[in-house]
Amino acid sequence: TPIPTPVLTPGPTPLPTPTPTAVPTSVPTAEPTAAPTPKPGAVIPLTEKNIAIKASSGAAAVNPGGAKLAAVVGFDCEVQDIDLNSGQKLDWEFHPLGFGIGSSKQKYFFGAVISNLGIIVVFLGLNYLIAWAQVALFGVPLDTAIFYVRAPGLVYIPMMWLLMGTSISASNLAFFPSRAPAGVAIVGMVALVLCASFPVAMWRFLLRPNAFQATAVPDAKIDPEAAAIVAGFAGEDGAGAAKKVYTGWKRKAYILVFGREVWVRKDGAPDYFVEKYGLFFEQYRHHYHWFSLVEMAQIILLALASVWKPSEGGMCTLRNVLITIVLLFFFLAIVVLRPYNSVLDMITATAMSGMMFLAVLLMAVAIGMGGNQGLMTWAGYLLLV
Repeated sequence: TPIPTPVLTPGPTPLPTPTPTAVPTSVPTAEPTAAPTPKPGAVIPLTEKNIAIKASSGAAAVNPGGAKLAAVVGFDCEVQDIDLNSGQKLDWEFHPLGFGIGSSKQKYFFGAVISNLGIIVVFLGLNYLIAWAQVALFGVPLDTAIFYVRAPGLVYIPMMWLLMGTSISASNLAFFPSRAPAGVAIVGMVALVLCASFPVAMWRFLLRPNAFQATAVPDAKIDPEAAAIVAGFAGEDGAGAAKKVYTGWKRKAYILVFGREVWVRKDGAPDYFVEKYGLFFEQYRHHYHWFSLVEMAQIILLALASVWKPSEGGMCTLRNVLITIVLLFFFLAIVVLRPYNSVLDMITATAMSGMMFLAVLLMAVAIGMGGNQGLMTWAGYLLLV
């Protein structure tokens, strides 16, 4: 029996295709949650730029101009050096611009105080002026522009370099008011207070535990685990990032120059905290971020000692002993604490502070022995190095 052919019935009339309506030109999309990119300056901001600014700078700031300390202090308390009544120009380490102000015997010290403080103010002002130009001309956010110029931390470099000369000059103006008009002595007192108050302000507002907003972590350039963490933040393959870690001679060279750690901001800290203030502490290891205060204290104490010119032999010996003790404690602090992150900084700082202490010790002993020329010669060699 033939199978009946089914009768096809028409289906429902299809609905007309709707005319597409205009869609917004910018559709908001949700941010991926698997591998969020941290805010700039967040937990581990290890970019090529951040690695580049992780400079080996600690040892360079240790007692600049220290090789001239013997000439400044005058260990025999009789040498007519630059501290006394001669009115001679200061060496460029203490007074880079070299001009005097006025006609008194203190004119070069006065010029050093004014010009050194002016250099620091102008340097800091130029930093912020460059940041403002980026905002005005290119629309860069203000925080980002300040980060680019490393302000205000970049002022640490000229400040540390000029601290010795400024402290010496201010001390001379303040402690010998009869050598110049009264106003000059007042300027010296104010400048000396500024020199002494800066490390106090650094501790109060930046480096004390409750104010410090950074921590040190292993460097992703040499640590595979840290490299994997950074790759995770950037949404990259952790295994691939670990393969980019330096090994062999590259790793040793990197540790020699930059050390094993990098500083990053803590959770909840202001953005760009390390980028803005890092030059005050980046060269030191974890838990020793405050060591720049030790360096400043040493410089200021030596500057104060340099203007003390006792006439009696016993007091002169006491002054020399105190200077030697200051240098010894600074040398021991470096050797015992090992505060610098960079191996190169540690070697340089240890050598410089050790030779400075030994040179001053030899000079003090030589003077105590009635001017032993052999010891004085060796001390001179150490100071030249």
